[in-house]
Amino acid sequence: MKGMHEERADARYGTESRAQLILDVAKAAGSHLELAEVLEALIAALRPTSRFDAIAVSVIEGEYARLHSLHLERVGRRPGESVESVLARAASSVHLQPNPVRQRLKDHHVSAVASSLEPYVCTDLQLEKRFPLDEKMLQYGVRSYVSLTLLKRGKLLGVVDFVSFEQRSFDQGEVQLLQDVSEIVSIAVSNALAFEEIKALKEQLQAENRLLQDEIVQTSIFEEIVGSSQSLRRVLTSVDRVAPTDSTVLITGETGTGKELIAHALHRRSPR
Repeated sequence: MKGMHEERADARYGTESRAQLILDVAKAAGSHLELAEVLEALIAALRPTSRFDAIAVSVIEGEYARLHSLHLERVGRRPGESVESVLARAASSVHLQPNPVRQRLKDHHVSAVASSLEPYVCTDLQLEKRFPLDEKMLQYGVRSYVSLTLLKRGKLLGVVDFVSFEQRSFDQGEVQLLQDVSEIVSIAVSNALAFEEIKALKEQLQAENRLLQDEIVQTSIFEEIVGSSQSLRRVLTSVDRVAPTDSTVLITGETGTGKELIAHALHRRSPR
């Protein structure tokens, strides 16, 4: 026979309510572009079943875990706000210096999740501090949390943490529900990371394009005239403007300043 605790868990996380919640979470994830907005909507969707004070997403970058996105109920969210800014406001509310967003894997509970690919559950942070980051989380007011895998095609992207400022236990039904939810969060995180990569590549391409344009200006637009200073560019702009006209041009300047090169450039662009 089932115990009373298991019966309550079955009622709380029954098939229909679980399916509806997963549907609500999927809708929330699909309705927002920013991952922070997804986390905020996720807390709201979970509230009737499981109340949490914060949700955080950390991604693995080599030997480090980086806090990618964070939603804290007590500090709220400002549109377009960076995770560093959210962390700074949270630290200010408890009179602390904000933690760096990057932590070594060995100092972070993500290492426990990475080694087992199983949920890491901390029911009382005051009694269960295993990692250096745990002490810092306790200073922020965190008492308990569940950390779950974020996977993409079997590869671990990072973890999503469901955080409470109260000491609490997490029964098997609740952990399983959060695992189902984390699969949806994995898609949102994967999309966010892909967007970041595309943005970085775009910025790199734009920078390379600017360099190439500068090289073209310096080496080929005016043949043997080499330079990219503002004053030279003004002169070359004047050459382009006056060359097609019938105006007489007087070129002045000290010896060695390139008057002959400017004259050649004028003749090459003139129809005469």
